[in-house]
Amino acid sequence: ESHTYNTLVERQFYDTVKEALTTQTRDGGAAYTEFLNVIDLYTKEILPRKELLDFVQDLLGVSRHKRNVDLMEEFKRQLLAAGVCEQDADVWHSVPLSEIDFTRCWRCGPSYRALPRDYPVAPCSYRSPMEQRVLNDVWVS
Repeated sequence: ESHTYNTLVERQFYDTVKEALTTQTRDGGAAYTEFLNVIDLYTKEILPRKELLDFVQDLLGVSRHKRNVDLMEEFKRQLLAAGVCEQDADVWHSVPLSEIDFTRCWRCGPSYRALPRDYPVAPCSYRSPMEQRVLNDVWVS
């Protein structure tokens, strides 16, 4: 099932989640802030997808109270629509670095970005132990 999302649809979803988390909890919006923080950790590739889904499910109360099931399903659909899918490694080699979206990748200073995690490391015929320690296969400028 394919879904197309735009900013308005996503905004409505997040407004609904905010309302649900602030009315169902007594923490004054801290649950919604925690929800946004965990999404931020996921987009920075600190938190794996499975842990994100587990955390959001617990936060929405889906596992304990069976509430907000629709919100959880919508959240999963939005993750899929945002491009969380497997890609063939051969596809990456045909994509120039200038066309890769680095906005969701790690940063190191103002100009360096890490390659996406699923970007294959270029084959190398041989590296000495010292070369393996000092040569970079992750960061691009």
